[in-house]
Amino acid sequence: MRDAYADGNRIPIGAFYVYKTVPTFEERLPRRIPTYLEAPPALQRIDMTALQPSPRTCSSNYLANT
Repeated sequence: MRDAYADGNRIPIGAFYVYKTVPTFEERLPRRIPTYLEAPPALQRIDMTALQPSPRTCSSNYLANT
């Protein structure tokens, strides 16, 4: 326990392993999703029609048929 508190309240973080031949996440992301920075998922509208339950998956229909 003494070693766990050696740095006081600071939690040491860092790179555990660096693989220099693989691009970083920030470098790979625009290649895979070119519009990510212009339209991140958090700012996109949610299509509510896609969220409506279908009759097959509605739990009330399931309970009524059991």
